[in-house]
Amino acid sequence: MSSERSIKSSITNQSGQLSIFLGMVMVMIISLLGFVVNVGLFVHAKINLQNAVDAAAYSGAATQARLLTQMGYLNWEIRNNYKEWLFKYYVVGTLSNSKLTGQTIAGDFVDFRPKPFLSDPNSSIAGIAYDETAFSKFNVPSVCINFGDTNICDITGIPGLPRFETVGMPAISEAHEQFLNKMVASKASDCSDRSNLNFGTAMAWTFGIGGDASTPQPVGTPPILIHLPGSWIKSIELAIRMRNLEMIINRPPITGAICRGGNNCTEVSTLAQESGQTPYNERPVKAFLSAYKNLGGGRSGSSSLRIKQNFRMTELKPVPIVINPNDLSGLFINTGASFPSEGVFDKKYYADLIITPVNYLIFFTSFVGETAGGTDIQAEGACASSLTGIPVPGFIMGFVKSNRAITYYAVKGETKYLGLFYPFTEDEGITLRAYAAAKPFGGRIGPYLFKYAPTELNSRSGDTENKTVSYMSALHIDTSSGYEPGLPIPFDDTFYVSDDAHIVGGVPSAQSGNDVRFGIPNMIYDVLDNMPEHVSSAGLSAFMPIATWTGTAAAESAPTGASYKGLYKPDQFKALQSSLKTMVNISAAELNDAVIKAKRPTKYDALNYLIPIFDEKEVTQSFDSISAINRERSDPEVTVSGILDFSYIRYNLFAPLTGPYNYPDIDRINSKVQEYLTAVETSVKKFLDSLKDVAEQMRTTSTHSGTGTTGGDNYADAANAIHPQNDTPLDEIGGNLTPEQCKRVSLAGRFAYFFNTSASSVEDKCGIVPIMFNVMTYLHNTGTDSPTFYRTTYAIPEDPASLLTAYSPGPRQGATSDGDYELPFKTSDSTVVTGGRNYYSTKLIAINKVLSPTSETAYNKEFVISEDATS
Repeated sequence: MSSERSIKSSITNQSGQLSIFLGMVMVMIISLLGFVVNVGLFVHAKINLQNAVDAAAYSGAATQARLLTQMGYLNWEIRNNYKEWLFKYYVVGTLSNSKLTGQTIAGDFVDFRPKPFLSDPNSSIAGIAYDETAFSKFNVPSVCINFGDTNICDITGIPGLPRFETVGMPAISEAHEQFLNKMVASKASDCSDRSNLNFGTAMAWTFGIGGDASTPQPVGTPPILIHLPGSWIKSIELAIRMRNLEMIINRPPITGAICRGGNNCTEVSTLAQESGQTPYNERPVKAFLSAYKNLGGGRSGSSSLRIKQNFRMTELKPVPIVINPNDLSGLFINTGASFPSEGVFDKKYYADLIITPVNYLIFFTSFVGETAGGTDIQAEGACASSLTGIPVPGFIMGFVKSNRAITYYAVKGETKYLGLFYPFTEDEGITLRAYAAAKPFGGRIGPYLFKYAPTELNSRSGDTENKTVSYMSALHIDTSSGYEPGLPIPFDDTFYVSDDAHIVGGVPSAQSGNDVRFGIPNMIYDVLDNMPEHVSSAGLSAFMPIATWTGTAAAESAPTGASYKGLYKPDQFKALQSSLKTMVNISAAELNDAVIKAKRPTKYDALNYLIPIFDEKEVTQSFDSISAINRERSDPEVTVSGILDFSYIRYNLFAPLTGPYNYPDIDRINSKVQEYLTAVETSVKKFLDSLKDVAEQMRTTSTHSGTGTTGGDNYADAANAIHPQNDTPLDEIGGNLTPEQCKRVSLAGRFAYFFNTSASSVEDKCGIVPIMFNVMTYLHNTGTDSPTFYRTTYAIPEDPASLLTAYSPGPRQGATSDGDYELPFKTSDSTVVTGGRNYYSTKLIAINKVLSPTSETAYNKEFVISEDATS
């Protein structure tokens, strides 16, 4: 009974059960609370990591943006080099032509031909009858420098000295003959001197190494800008600097993870120390540090600090483009260059620049002494002018950014998460991962002026986008009747570009035989009322400003079917010519100022290139790739003829020539240039062969139809002045020649020695130094003076804001139509901020656009607002 009561009492006694229940519930609540806290901390850590990785991607893309900006600036400087060359050729080289230096250039085209000596068929001088063929038959600019009182550049042919019969008294007759012979010899020598001056000037403008502007010139020699470096050599320098910038942006992604203090990863401080004062490691270092600092931190032992300590960042590697040094994408790239951490630089990961080497030819006026006259009186010592070409193979016009490589930056971030209530050991944790990608947008490295193939350039033509026609003039020659006075040298229809099918440039080593063609340089200078100038319904085949002219000297109009573009348009030519304030009695200082002004920014430049802006702050060399221009000094007091004209800025553009980049030293550059010049020899050989053909035609011609000019020794001498009768023009300049012997060296001999890349010494022969030594001297001096920066002078335009165009922020970017920003929390004393020009903008992008190349919306499938280089 009592035991039954005891059992019932135990069953019905509920004391302590609530505590057990509460204990069990509390365990569940605390576990649930710990789970909620852990999940919250986990999500916070994940968000923190994602934000940090976003910052890393954005920072890396911003570094790419700054480098792309530098490339855009340098590409504009390459255009400026071309503008300087054509200013010298078209404007300074034709100052002696009174038709061009007057105030009235009328008509639909610019006529560069000098005037015929006798324009009236009924007139004659000293018995010389009017010659209807004695006028320039080809409308091309030709370098002709006049000095002294007699301007022989202004007319097509210079009459000789008449030789009259004397009385039959031996002493008087002998003295008279001696006097005339001396005068004729002097006049013939003057013809030769004028030819050499024109030749030397054109060569210096193209291939010279420059010098001190204050260097005294020979007595009687006008200021002709020979102190400035030749544009061809300068284009090589700028191309190498551009390739160095391209190498920096294509710094291979770091293999493996980057960390700060840890094992099995690349220490970020090592990368920073490895690059020293150079920016090729800036992208991975800046990206990692941006992520690292955005992860935050806390007191020792806190979860956030452990997340920071365990952080690893990996650069996601794009599919690279393997460099072929023998195509336009690889020309002037040193594939043997290496990064300390990543081995040989033989791939392009983020940007692919295509170089634009174009085969051009410029003319200078050569004068040949002849004997001419009517039936009764001979005129001796006549200066017959000829258009003589100078080949300029592989002139670097600039770069374009191809669509084969897309510039973006993608990273992966990893860390270990250790929660507040973590059931595992202290050294373990959950691995968190985050991905992010960003891309620079905007700006241009172009434009596409030609059609690009792997190794060659062709004319870009079509009904709507015929751009090449304004940058290259074709030359049509009818060789069926043989060579005659007034026809251009070389006289070879396979030498010149004449239609769209011809290759206009490319990698020199890939060109051979008749593939090598040359065109006349031309350009659009500015946006004027008749723009767009480059749009045409016809290509080079219809552009015939230099087609053969026939008929009489009165044929001053354009040939039927001619279509003039570029600087053949009067308004374009006058816009370039306007850089000169006066056309007479021009001083050396005025010419130098005019060159700077000719390179000023134009509206056309702003529409197609990226023009630098200037920061008042001095920027010194640092680890960063410099996105601002280092304004070296300002020259607001520069005057032209005593009148304040333009303000000039001397500035330094970050564009390294040597250093731990593509080329570590000048010797490596010289080796690469040697390869380039050796490949150019194919073009030079074709030029020499063309000169030989002209000389042989001249030797086989005894009488020139319609000119009354007798051949014989005079014409044979003229042929020898072009090409020697033997086949080895290089032999002419061997040994020690006297000044008189040097005068008789042919044009072919001069070019053969100048382009002789196998020359073993820098020996100056007849005033000619082989081009390889010119390039070596120039690059050595430039590399010693400015290995990191490209130094140049900028002429501030009168209305800089008008040149910002697409690069100026507008309403869509939160600015006014004038490019000004109003502060979002504007107070009464707040000022409007001038946005000026924006650099490449940087935007985060969806990671699947770069990680899923098969996607229809991947960035390597779709190119927004990109120009097709093949159309």
